[in-house]
Amino acid sequence: MLIIAVNILSYSLRQSRNLRVLASRTSSYHDSFLPSTIILWNALNDDVKNSTSLAEFKHKLNSDIAKPPKFYSVGSRFGQIVHAQLRLGCSNLNQHLYNNHCIDRPDCSCGYFEESAKHFLFECPQHNQCRLLAFGIIPNYIEPDTNVYMFGSRLLSHLDNSILFNAINNYIVLTKRFQ
Repeated sequence: MLIIAVNILSYSLRQSRNLRVLASRTSSYHDSFLPSTIILWNALNDDVKNSTSLAEFKHKLNSDIAKPPKFYSVGSRFGQIVHAQLRLGCSNLNQHLYNNHCIDRPDCSCGYFEESAKHFLFECPQHNQCRLLAFGIIPNYIEPDTNVYMFGSRLLSHLDNSILFNAINNYIVLTKRFQ
């Protein structure tokens, strides 16, 4: 039995804005919406809890959320979506489908044992022509690294990251692999 006690007193204390956590016999109920929401509310800073309007409350909640880099929005919308799927490991590449238990084998149609993001971006012979066309604009000092091609690099300027992401976007569209 999980019971979390909260002292509720009639005079003002720092914790007076906390809600009483509901008693729960099972961990299943404890993790359900209402008890978990009360726990999350109690974990908020008092500054957030004391917001005077819904707009202020939302603003304070969202102030800690990191915004994605602007170069993630370079290129066509379709290319941006596929690039995000590649970053998250949920694209239509066979390795991603295999990891997500959608298909039985991760191999590439070129015969390579896995169609991973690295294989798609740098190695697959089926996309050599598209790779030459799209990646030709990438400056030579940007090493072909899967992590940099997926997420960009803090060591590169915004312009260099934008050029890189535009090239990747063009490559994704040119290969027609995700259509």
